[in-house]
Amino acid sequence: MMSVVTFSNLLIRLILKPRVCPIPLCKIMNLYLPRVLSGGCICKNQRAVSGAILDVAVDLRLSSPTYGRWLSVVLSAENKRQYFVPPGFAHGFKTLEDNTIINYKCTAFYHKESEVSIQWDDPDLNIDWELDTPPLLSEKDLNGIALANFENPFE
Repeated sequence: MMSVVTFSNLLIRLILKPRVCPIPLCKIMNLYLPRVLSGGCICKNQRAVSGAILDVAVDLRLSSPTYGRWLSVVLSAENKRQYFVPPGFAHGFKTLEDNTIINYKCTAFYHKESEVSIQWDDPDLNIDWELDTPPLLSEKDLNGIALANFENPFE
């Protein structure tokens, strides 16, 4: 049975001292997740409050020597790791346990007109999602575009 994704949203304006966090945060969210695969393209910091996720970031900066390469890390309540995804990177995750809750802090409010979804299984990226069953995807992620067709605003 598929669970419904629910979340609590706390909108804040928080500016930390530059030496602590040079990027102003405007939104902190807790997200309750069934087993899903999801993505986004916003600068954020996340951690698993309960359960675990495989968190993936893809470098979209055209001038970067690591353009188009990805890095993944497991975030869990047990390992207490956090993962910061800076501007210029796509971001996606896969839940590894049922009923996972993640907490993430964003540097921008959601703006539907700016939203783009990169194809989660783009063969040019060849991301290893460690899938043992077909993923549960949102409509947005089902209709993602290939990185080659992405109108890239990042230099």
